[in-house]
Amino acid sequence: MKISTMLVAAGLFFSYTSFAAGPSSVPLITISKIQYGEHWAFTKEEVQLRCTKDNALYVINTGTLAQYPLNDIAMAKMKAGQVQGQSLDIILLNDPKNPEKKMSLQPFIERAQALCQ
Repeated sequence: MKISTMLVAAGLFFSYTSFAAGPSSVPLITISKIQYGEHWAFTKEEVQLRCTKDNALYVINTGTLAQYPLNDIAMAKMKAGQVQGQSLDIILLNDPKNPEKKMSLQPFIERAQALCQ
């Protein structure tokens, strides 16, 4: 009984997310630490990357839905109060090879920019 209820709930969730991700939605992709290995830059095991129509790039914490600016456009929108967001430093890991610096965001910026095209 519990398994069938879970399957129905999962089916409804996927139906909803498929509907919500229709052609007019903002490009969004979920990525995980497994995909990036030692290049993973975030304290979370999984995040979403988002590109808006004006090329603002964001990282989204899938657990809390908090968003963090990933480029200058997104940072300017956040500072201007046009979008809500938090400092990306909150979820950035230190580079184990150079603990005084954070991990590189380049692979994630490139992946998010690909969503804009």
